[in-house]
Amino acid sequence: MVVVVMVSVLVVLAVPALGRQMKSRRNNQAAHEVALLFRQARARAMGRGTAVLVRYGAGTRGLLQVREAQNVDVGHCLSLPATSCQTTVWDAASPQNRLVASFDPTNMDAYSNVDLKLLNADGSDAGGTVDICFTPLGRPYRRFAYSGTFDPMTEVPYFEVRPVDLEGLTRRVLVLPTGSSRLAL
Repeated sequence: MVVVVMVSVLVVLAVPALGRQMKSRRNNQAAHEVALLFRQARARAMGRGTAVLVRYGAGTRGLLQVREAQNVDVGHCLSLPATSCQTTVWDAASPQNRLVASFDPTNMDAYSNVDLKLLNADGSDAGGTVDICFTPLGRPYRRFAYSGTFDPMTEVPYFEVRPVDLEGLTRRVLVLPTGSSRLAL
């Protein structure tokens, strides 16, 4: 009887700790997914010789979309990569780009407790709509509105990947001016 009571007490104490650890792991995995999305976008731009855009929309809990520029000139082969960040129309309905990948924690059960927030290097809010476009040389350009002009990235914006319920660690994903991305220590 004593053994049963002791096992019951240990189980009662262990279950909340396991729940917190699972949330922390999912938050960590979401941060890895965000970093991987940027690395893949840059690699795709360099490998295919195309402009690749990573679009951040604040939405309910953050949304990332990767879009690849496409040639729509009938004088050339259609659907081949296009090289310009500036002249491509990046609207979702435009035939000048196509959706390659996305990360939306709202629609993924595993990341139901994850919130994405894009911040400037000084920690200020980057805004609700930010585009980072990689050229075929892997150079990143950024604009703060879906219709603005792209400027070369000279600072290090970062994503905060944090738990919605604020229980657990907040991870940071840095997007470096070289175009690479990594998790901050």
